[in-house]
Amino acid sequence: MIQLIFNQAPFIDIANVGNVDIIDPNIGDPATGFDDFCVGGTFGAYAITFTNPMGSTFTLMSSNSTPDIPYNVTFFNTIGGTGQTVTPGAQIPGNPVLDTMCDPTVLNTRFVVEIPFSIWNGRQNDGPFTGMLELMVQGQ
Repeated sequence: MIQLIFNQAPFIDIANVGNVDIIDPNIGDPATGFDDFCVGGTFGAYAITFTNPMGSTFTLMSSNSTPDIPYNVTFFNTIGGTGQTVTPGAQIPGNPVLDTMCDPTVLNTRFVVEIPFSIWNGRQNDGPFTGMLELMVQGQ
């Protein structure tokens, strides 16, 4: 009898993260944009952390040297699920891994970027705005 045992180290996979386009909203509405992406792997759960590599808060830089514009991030472990408000640099643990592997067709997770109308109002002409949002995923 031959017994074959395959041992594979647990892994986490993140893919399909793209740019977020924030659209000028209707009067009174927040300016928002979102990205659907994939988190997969062989861990049962994962933690995700969102940071701004340029500072301790979520901000976008304007193209005309006016003050930065702050924004909020909401994380959805499943598209269409309940969102969790993100604190910069704070881990959001205990998210179940929904797929083993990510490929270009797998989108199972979402984050939303939102600029409240009270902050966005009057700043439209300061754009375009640019910034960086870093995501770190760790298997649990």
